[in-house]
Amino acid sequence: MGWAERVVRECLGLSEGERFLVLTDPGMEELGRELFEAAEGTDRALVIIDPRETHGEEPPDHVAAMMRSSNAVAAVTSWSISHTEARRRTCEAGARVASMPGLTRDTAERAIDVDYKRLRSLSRGLAERLTEASEARLVTPAGELVIDISGREALADDGNLRDPGEFGNLPAGEAFVAPIEGSAEGHVQIDGSVAPDGILDEPIKLDYKA
Repeated sequence: MGWAERVVRECLGLSEGERFLVLTDPGMEELGRELFEAAEGTDRALVIIDPRETHGEEPPDHVAAMMRSSNAVAAVTSWSISHTEARRRTCEAGARVASMPGLTRDTAERAIDVDYKRLRSLSRGLAERLTEASEARLVTPAGELVIDISGREALADDGNLRDPGEFGNLPAGEAFVAPIEGSAEGHVQIDGSVAPDGILDEPIKLDYKA
């Protein structure tokens, strides 16, 4: 099973005859077509639109209408639809949405074509540990950050987008929790990359005081 089949069968759980929309743009068309081909047996459509200028910019209105009338949508686009009104309304209408902004073939084959049973077990286990914890510490050679997470419920991003209205980014494999507002104290140095700019020329240093 390849990465596209994983998305269609294991993540979205598409059934025969379901209305499936693949949204892509010219720079991502090859990957979009692979998803379209993997969804044989569904009532599938492939829509290629001009890329937006920035993440979160809305797709055209007539494309947003197609999204809302679908059972499932997979967006393999140069920009992210994750935080668009079109995506939110699509989920409110009951469609499942997988967003894969900036996906590369290497990432697809390395991080999407995985054992989802194991991924879900690890993600949910980590989420349970975060929910039970009262404090999170990020310790690095550049400093330490302490965050209060007591009473907060953590969530698992495990690639399971099978229920009506579900939304997630792929690749998956994450456990996350919202900290108590204003509780962070310590130092953070970001020396890798920051979206949407990518790899940094110089580290970004952040100081937090509770």
